[in-house]
Amino acid sequence: MFSPLFFPSFSSIAGSLAAFATFSVSEEAFLSWGWRVTFLASAVMAVMGLVIRFTITESPDFEKVEGTHRDQRLPIVTVPAGRGCVHRHQGRAVPADRPPEPPVIAALFTELFSAEVRYSGASLGYQIGSVLGGGLAPTVAAALYANWGSSAPISLYLTAATLLSLLCVVAITRKVRTAA
Repeated sequence: MFSPLFFPSFSSIAGSLAAFATFSVSEEAFLSWGWRVTFLASAVMAVMGLVIRFTITESPDFEKVEGTHRDQRLPIVTVPAGRGCVHRHQGRAVPADRPPEPPVIAALFTELFSAEVRYSGASLGYQIGSVLGGGLAPTVAAALYANWGSSAPISLYLTAATLLSLLCVVAITRKVRTAA
């Protein structure tokens, strides 16, 4: 329904519009009525979110889990223990007359986990990756630059991180295809 780039693009546009609206009115107008505009816009976005949520159908895997009541009460414990991984639980059946489809990263990442913990597993992995990749990278880059006085070590660090990511994707792809 929406492109994966829709929401980041939309939030950028919405932020720009909010900034434009804020800075284009006088301070007096902003203090009297302008500050309410963002709340009204958030109400519109909440309605949009509800419409999207109630019109999207669940995946067949999740509907099966919901019907059997096999949902996990503590997915935060199940996911790190590896009990929700596809290679140990369930895979996606691929017809024998055609080869597996090339993986799309988002779909590949969610297929690592069984339907019982899919959302929690994908979310936990994404959040840990954001903290480690996004949080540590500037600190490491600053330390490398301070130590070497050049951006070359930063480039090597980023190249190594990219190669490690590529190796992980290859390993995950093999694991998911083996389980299928």
